Amino acid sequence: NLLSGIMPLPDAYTRAERFQITLTISSRVQLFGFLLGAMVGDAGKAHSLQEDGHRLPSTNLRLNLTKRFAHSERFGEYIAMCYNILGLRMYRTKDSPPDSRQLKSVAKAGKYTWNSERSPLVAWIFSNCLGLDFRENTTVTPVNMEWMFNTSPEFRIAFIQGIAESDGHVTYGGTIQIVSDPNVDFLVRLMNSLGARCWTSRARGKT
Repeated sequence: NLLSGIMPLPDAYTRAERFQITLTISSRVQLFGFLLGAMVGDAGKAHSLQEDGHRLPSTNLRLNLTKRFAHSERFGEYIAMCYNILGLRMYRTKDSPPDSRQLKSVAKAGKYTWNSERSPLVAWIFSNCLGLDFRENTTVTPVNMEWMFNTSPEFRIAFIQGIAESDGHVTYGGTIQIVSDPNVDFLVRLMNSLGARCWTSRARGKT
């Protein structure tokens, strides 16, 4: 088990207490599943082959979440906790001002931002867990995660929750909509493996 030999940072326990979570091996596995889902969704990845003193390829995560929604800050801190269980730092940085797109909206909200420690471990996760190489990205390239179907239902649910929190929302009718154009077939199969009823549609050119 990847997590059994990793000691979470003290920050992980501080954040877990805030979310009323007890960090056990079992809960850490679920949090790792959630983090993988977020890596497919909102969490940006920055790769490096020769930086920060690493002899191996290394990767870090960054989050830019709109301040328009109150839950964005909570979601960012939750992702930081998930990252901390890998023994890696993720820290809140200075909020970003509204970009050109946001300035055209009524809210004119800026963004909450987080940045993480760069690590070969995260590069390994990107390559071996998401099944992508460094020339690919999760925005346009489908993940290669067939191994997910051999995991527990709890882990698959945590993964879907991570994607849903990143690239989804709940409609007034009570359905969950996830926008993930390159991973439609994979997500439908994953939902079906859990006995969940789901269907696909296109909106604004995306599925």
